[in-house]
Amino acid sequence: MRNDISTSKEQAGLRTYIRADMLLLLFTMIIYLGVRFIGITQFPIYFFCDEAIQTNLAQELLLNNFQSKDGHFLPTFFRNAEKFSIGGANSSCEYG
Repeated sequence: MRNDISTSKEQAGLRTYIRADMLLLLFTMIIYLGVRFIGITQFPIYFFCDEAIQTNLAQELLLNNFQSKDGHFLPTFFRNAEKFSIGGANSSCEYG
């Protein structure tokens, strides 16, 4: 009998723990979504081509079967104004 009582108390404690866990998760997700989406139309306040070049390089890799213009498979560096660099943007932000 005593074993049954302690088991039911443990189950009640576990339910309370799970309930608190879920409430904390829900609260955290609401805060996260609020931070992400409130005022989203006001950002980015400035967008320059060096922020878009990575997506363009990724698209180029996909279209060329993961090869660079020089024929290297999954290149570590990309040609940038006749030099190699990790990113693709240069001072004039010309692409292609």
